[in-house]
Amino acid sequence: MSSHNGDTPKTTITSLPTELVTRIVRLSSVKPSWDYSVERSEHLRNLALVCQAFRGPAQEELFRHVVLPSVAASRRFVALLKSRAGARFASTPRSLRMAASGRSDQHKLAIPFITKRCSRLESMWFVMVDRLDVALVASGTGALLMSA
Repeated sequence: MSSHNGDTPKTTITSLPTELVTRIVRLSSVKPSWDYSVERSEHLRNLALVCQAFRGPAQEELFRHVVLPSVAASRRFVALLKSRAGARFASTPRSLRMAASGRSDQHKLAIPFITKRCSRLESMWFVMVDRLDVALVASGTGALLMSA
């Protein structure tokens, strides 16, 4: 470590332990919810751009609690998981919040794929779903189904 003023070691972000940087990222982000999903995502994306030390922890936190407020968002998430870049985050999600209105046919395709790819998924929330085949969820990883 380099010294500042000759006698005190200089502490920089890059010299902090990874666990501490991860804790800073988690504490600085808003709790996942429907109301704050956009703000939370933007904050974590911006944090990932601050410096190299924040990139990994911010990206991991972004994927820990996934909020998919529309069918279009679900399609984008599935496409990301299919991509090479998204494959490395597939084991990161712990919770998934998914919303749909009207026909849920698109979710019939997305749910089994997501539950198979996201092997460490602990809970799934479905909101405003008119028709959902519970057997599809049960055929996945046995994730918890809750409705609001």
